[in-house]
Amino acid sequence: MNKHLNIYKPFNLNQNQEYIENNLSRALVLCLQNDQWLLERFISEVLEEQDYDQSFQLFNSDDSLSIDIQVSINDLSQSEFDTVYAVSLTEELCFLESFHERTAGNKSQSQVTDIIVQINGSILIIVEVKTDKSKCEQQLYNQINQLFQSEVELIREKVKTKALSWSDITKSTNHYFNLTRGAGYRSPFVKDFLKLVQLHKTHWLPIKPLSVLTNNAVNDKARLMRLEAALQSCESENIELLNYNDRKGLNLNLSWASELLFWFERDPNNNINLVISMWPGNTKSQGWTLYKPKNMKWSEKESIEIAGINYPLKKHSHIKFTSFQRFFASIDFSEEQVQGGTVICNQQNFKKYSGRKKRESWNDLESFFNSSFVSSFDWKAQCHWKDKMLYSGKSQFDVSFGFRCYIQVPYQDLQGIDLTTDNGTGFNRFVLDAFKAFNSINE
Repeated sequence: MNKHLNIYKPFNLNQNQEYIENNLSRALVLCLQNDQWLLERFISEVLEEQDYDQSFQLFNSDDSLSIDIQVSINDLSQSEFDTVYAVSLTEELCFLESFHERTAGNKSQSQVTDIIVQINGSILIIVEVKTDKSKCEQQLYNQINQLFQSEVELIREKVKTKALSWSDITKSTNHYFNLTRGAGYRSPFVKDFLKLVQLHKTHWLPIKPLSVLTNNAVNDKARLMRLEAALQSCESENIELLNYNDRKGLNLNLSWASELLFWFERDPNNNINLVISMWPGNTKSQGWTLYKPKNMKWSEKESIEIAGINYPLKKHSHIKFTSFQRFFASIDFSEEQVQGGTVICNQQNFKKYSGRKKRESWNDLESFFNSSFVSSFDWKAQCHWKDKMLYSGKSQFDVSFGFRCYIQVPYQDLQGIDLTTDNGTGFNRFVLDAFKAFNSINE
């Protein structure tokens, strides 16, 4: 999906902390408004058991429940409610232990709530949202004090406190999202809320750093979640994620290569590597610019530097076959598998053989491959020439003449730097640096 279609993401996102808090509050409220299960879960977390039972055991059509944001205290009246809940929602729990011992700050300043929930005209929930808990308790008390017009005894009588953490909220929401996704339902509000959290506060999600994930297969899913979070964090640098279910990566800003893919794989010794790969000339349109000399400088490089370490840059030729813009086969080969003195992927052959091929021209392409590859290299078996082309029922396909270049990063290298999931550090920073290195590989 286009990143601008995220429900909660403005076109120009001011990165200051207050703006992020407001966007997170709004996103949470929209989730609660549009998903009854999440709303019930949230309310049950806040209310004491007796208040919850009284509110909902006899709930009827005359009762009401509303949730809103940015409501002025001046628009509320405490006399309408039997009980008021003062709730802190912070990154670290703000327990409000000294709430009833506080004194109000600037009483003349109009107080505006972050989130309010009104239940049956008898219970009011006021939520103060902060990523940092340092000023949360005082600001929340200022709102309550203004609501009760400084009647301290009435505050003690009617106000109850509750502390919530963002990590608990996002963990619960993530569990719900995975549960409903498994049942075939995906709420766009919940999905985009979790994406917003991934973008700004990855560490709120139940994602573990690679340092605590051993190379056991039981951690494969957690490793993938960590990779997805690191890729998502790159959006804060205006780098676009690939929007595909079958691969994870980032959009390159190059005319001759469009995707940088990331995945974990095991070698024959069961060691894990992070593979970072790009495919220059992966389409015919990319080939027109790739084969200009200035865009082939990358082919002369032996390594690429990321986070101060030089990783060997591996390369081979890649002929790709697609049908209706969908990949279905390829021929991947090195110089040793080509007849001496022959170069297959060059500008001349690109112009002659790439593009859309009707069935009547397949014999010419087959003859070219037969004369170009050494006899020990079974190119037909690699691309399933008979099954996927000759006897497939296809009348045409598209072919591109390009390359694959990639690095393999030992998993232990990543474990050594990924001690936290905070944005801008560890694996998040490594993925961003890898993107920048590949995106500027011709410089």
